Amino acid sequence: MICELLRQLVAIPSPTGSETELAIYCEQFLEQQGFQTQRQLLADGRFNLLAERGKAKNLLCAHLDTVPAADHWPHDPYTLLCDGDRLSGLGANDMKGGLAILLKLASDQQLLDLPLKIALTVDEEAWSAGAWQLIDSAWCQGLERVLIPEGVIDSQTPVIGYGRRGHGVFRLSFNGIPAHAAVLQSHAHTAIGQVASFIQQIPEIEQYLNAQNLACQIIVRQIESATVGLSVPAQSQCLLSCFSDPGTSLAQVYDYLAEHLAQSYPQATLAHALRPTPAPEAYALSPEQADLRQLAKAVENVTGRVAQLAIGVSPADENIYYQTLRLPVLSLAPVGSLAHQAGEWVSRASLEQIFKIYVDFLRSYS
Repeated sequence: MICELLRQLVAIPSPTGSETELAIYCEQFLEQQGFQTQRQLLADGRFNLLAERGKAKNLLCAHLDTVPAADHWPHDPYTLLCDGDRLSGLGANDMKGGLAILLKLASDQQLLDLPLKIALTVDEEAWSAGAWQLIDSAWCQGLERVLIPEGVIDSQTPVIGYGRRGHGVFRLSFNGIPAHAAVLQSHAHTAIGQVASFIQQIPEIEQYLNAQNLACQIIVRQIESATVGLSVPAQSQCLLSCFSDPGTSLAQVYDYLAEHLAQSYPQATLAHALRPTPAPEAYALSPEQADLRQLAKAVENVTGRVAQLAIGVSPADENIYYQTLRLPVLSLAPVGSLAHQAGEWVSRASLEQIFKIYVDFLRSYS
């Protein structure tokens, strides 16, 4: 049944901003399983789908949106293609495979007596506007844990995500000396030259932050500079993505970058890039946290292997749930790969296996 659910989910396009058709499909499915549903409207008319059965302490979450189809898909991205154990289609890995597991849990006979809450959100691939709308409501009161079947790293075996990195976006503006390009002797004091110099210093900045226990990865995502004619531009801008590890706040990274710029590039300025929602901060649960240990036990019960634990390499809705609700937030997704790429896939066998792990885990709280 999970594979058939996934086939139907993949067949419904749901790029960020156009999640409504998929939300309605899930709404009808959950109502047929005896859930009470409600639509939680966002300002732009989109909606999260909220469903509950009984007075639940367990919240299962998934996001409805995918990225747009990448170029060079080897087949129709909205048709689930089976190649041995691999099921390939747009969103199969991120995260319609997890959504299919969630819907199967909602309909499983073993869990009919277990109260459950389910939240299906929009906009995760953009600004997590759906997740912020969810936690701003009273609907999450009384919960004890949040479970999300979304992947944290690529792996050939099940991986429990017990945290995620944070993500801040900063804009650097460099002011230089304008000049005629034909007579320019050195780029050192030009705006473009300062950008180039700063980018070369990023490995040293990362090393320094790591030495201060402020682990962070800095990625240059955009460089802007232009002029008319043969002049050297007087200003250049650089957009940085900063991925912070648990224990490092984005404010600490920002403060260090501001200090570094003040010392090395006194004419430069630093600012937070504008975004409609707050930046997601990094988080990590203690490896001894009770729900984490119980989920690890469920993995071992089903697979016969010790559970692998990992911190998610990129931020997701999980960051928001943790930093606002302050509840245990755990991820466990089916094995798959190539998220956001042509040909993304999920393992057929892993879909069934992860479903069984969630049943084992949820039954332990019945």
